[in-house]
Amino acid sequence: MYKKLFYIGFACYFFMIVLSLLFYRERTILADSAFCLFYVLKKGGYSIELFRFTDIFAQSFPLLASKLGLDINTIIKSYSVGFIVFFSSCYLFTGILLKKYDFALLILLINILFITETFYYTPSQLPQGICLLIVVFAALIKYEKYINNPIYWILLFIVSILFVFYHPLVLFALLYISGFFILHNLKTKSLIDRKSILFILIAYFIIIVFKSTVLRSDYETHSLSGLKNFIKLFPDYFTIYSNKYFLENCIKKYYWIPIISIINIFTYYKHKKKNELLFFLVFLLGYLLLINISYPTYITPKYYIENLYLPLGLIIALPLIVDVLPLINNRKITNVLFLFIMSTFCYRVYAAHNTYTNRLNWEKNFMYKNIGKKLIVNTKNVPLDTLIDTWGTPYEFWLLSGSEKLNTASIVILDSPARLDWCRFSTNSIIVLWDCFPYKNFIGNKYFNFTDSVSKYNIVPVKGSKEN
Repeated sequence: MYKKLFYIGFACYFFMIVLSLLFYRERTILADSAFCLFYVLKKGGYSIELFRFTDIFAQSFPLLASKLGLDINTIIKSYSVGFIVFFSSCYLFTGILLKKYDFALLILLINILFITETFYYTPSQLPQGICLLIVVFAALIKYEKYINNPIYWILLFIVSILFVFYHPLVLFALLYISGFFILHNLKTKSLIDRKSILFILIAYFIIIVFKSTVLRSDYETHSLSGLKNFIKLFPDYFTIYSNKYFLENCIKKYYWIPIISIINIFTYYKHKKKNELLFFLVFLLGYLLLINISYPTYITPKYYIENLYLPLGLIIALPLIVDVLPLINNRKITNVLFLFIMSTFCYRVYAAHNTYTNRLNWEKNFMYKNIGKKLIVNTKNVPLDTLIDTWGTPYEFWLLSGSEKLNTASIVILDSPARLDWCRFSTNSIIVLWDCFPYKNFIGNKYFNFTDSVSKYNIVPVKGSKEN
């Protein structure tokens, strides 16, 4: 039923590769991506943050390019394409080697169902972890015959470790896909052996307890602080900005979420699958409320909140692929649905580039107007609607200036310039948001070209103020 669609899906990944090359600067001269490249090229090695060792795959592309002495634009392109290589590799492995075309299409849907802004927010480990999760569950079906082999369980333990070191929200994807197949196995033993699923869950929780105690990070602890909003905002959960934002975007960008949810609900109801329907609704609404209540305001950048919504793709696509479309059993409807999903993805992602191209153009124009200047700029002096987020600007201007073959630009944009008084008077250092690096650390590194060791950083005062 799905084999032909699997091969049609190649076109979607080819389109992603083309766009990742066409908009390579929009995808990399942005916050976390620029931050990562800064440290990869500074160190000449991997830059692993928050113990997320799974970043090694994506970082291998720019790192190898730098070891080969390639120019900065080639390095940026390799980083941009590397993420698509990961997703397409999961897709090909699942479809061609495992012959699980339904699970391969599930990976495709995770990558295209409502992806818009997150196409330009490349480094998130969340979609990577979800796609790998799908590959593993497809492999559980394929290799169930080896369940009595100790190597089977060793490999299962290793992949459980990998899941822990992806994004924390992979937990909810794991709980959902595990519960989904356990629920199915109550009626049939034709899918995945429950012992394998329970082993992954138990191993995951053992490892995550170890990680949260021994490898605890302040960032992830802070990211959980949003859970306090369940108490703080009670009972006004449904009037918060994030809910309104989500509903508005169900018309503009996320339209496949309500459409496929309605299809799933109607099909489950029609075929009297009450347990499956209840499980689906609990996870769909529960996860949506978890994110919207944890991040209730407009402050959260739109690319970041969309990234947090990505498990919703798994929640609605898994029942569609495994249950609903086989129950409908109409190949023509299935083909038309997938072609619509693919075509709307292509349109959305291409249209969304304007936001990130405009952002890039503003930074480019600002950089050229201030060539040779070391600046600390108050956010009140810049169009925040255009820039979206500013914490990564020192890394972005470094990368942009290198891409334009200029001397390294030293520009920082932040809401409180006085925070950098401890280092802004240094004449031979580059300031980034959390550190100040002497130029001597970059001697011999062709990706950092500092020529001014005389001038200090100057604060650009807010108009009408006396700030110096």
